[in-house]
Amino acid sequence: MSDHAARPSAEVEAVATVGSVLTDLVEVAERLPVPADQAEPVARILDRLSEEITEAAAMLRGAEPARPRLDGSLPAGDPRVNRARELLAEHHQPLTMTPGDVRHLLARIQRAAVELLEIVNG
Repeated sequence: MSDHAARPSAEVEAVATVGSVLTDLVEVAERLPVPADQAEPVARILDRLSEEITEAAAMLRGAEPARPRLDGSLPAGDPRVNRARELLAEHHQPLTMTPGDVRHLLARIQRAAVELLEIVNG
């Protein structure tokens, strides 16, 4: 098996990263409101998640998902990829959001992850 076949595609890596971020965001959302003495550890979690989301966006951009794949499974300019890119580019600050807004954001991220999985799985 070649190295290329063994390594997941950028889209798969991005979906895995977003899934991991979702799990951690749910954990943070369950802690809200955060007591002042615990704000720093939670803020560090959010900082790390922000970095992971940025990495996922870079993975998608580097993969150039708007181009068709060799098997033709991804039509050029797939709107699901564009929606996921736009969502990642919003750079939300969950600590400044209400718990309801965080839950709404998590639902949007989950929908985007499901759409990306649909693309990956064909």
